[in-house]
Order: sequence, then structure tokens, then C-alpha cells
Amino acid sequence: MSTEAPRISPRFRFEPGSYSAPGAFLPSIACLEQWKPHEWRYHFVLVKPDVLCVEEGESVSQAQSDLNQAFAGEGTQAGERLAETLKALGYIKVEGFKIVDKATPVA
Repeated sequence: MSTEAPRISPRFRFEPGSYSAPGAFLPSIACLEQWKPHEWRYHFVLVKPDVLCVEEGESVSQAQSDLNQAFAGEGTQAGERLAETLKALGYIKVEGFKIVDKATPVA
């Protein structure tokens, strides 16, 4: 995940990405929380399970487009409104998500 979307507060930021599914990639959005100065950790991850992409970049582009839509309008939306918009776009929260660093081999 590389492109950062606008923030709803200084403590949280959202990043588009892809979440691997068997034979496909799902658009995903990660919410990161700043827990120490210059240190971020994953707070939650959302996926759009009804959109299966063959290419990882395609899923990242879809997630970026959806984030842009969620943040469009009159300035940055409040957290609750942002959540409602992403839910309406088909995103759901992933329980027990795993983040894999591309430099780390998956067993």
C-alpha cells in the first residue's frame, strides 16, 4: 500500500491496497493509527469482496478511486460519514487480517 488518502484526523490515515483472495485480489483500504511519533500501526482493514481483480494494481486503483469518492464533497468528511460511504460502496471489515510485507516470503 503506497498512496495515502486524506486524513479524517491527525491520528488516523487511510491507504488503498489489495487483499489476496484465492486466484484474485480484492480492493482494500487500511486504516492506520499513529501510536507513537512517526510510528503507525494497522487499526483495521476493509475489503470490497464483490470485486475480484486479476492484477494487484487493478485492485489498488479501485481502492484509490473509492477512497477519492469517499473523501469527495465538502471538505474531509467526519469519520462516521466516511465509514457510511465506504460501506455503501461495498466494503466490509476484515477480522483477523494479516499484513504481508512483499520482502517477507509467505510459507
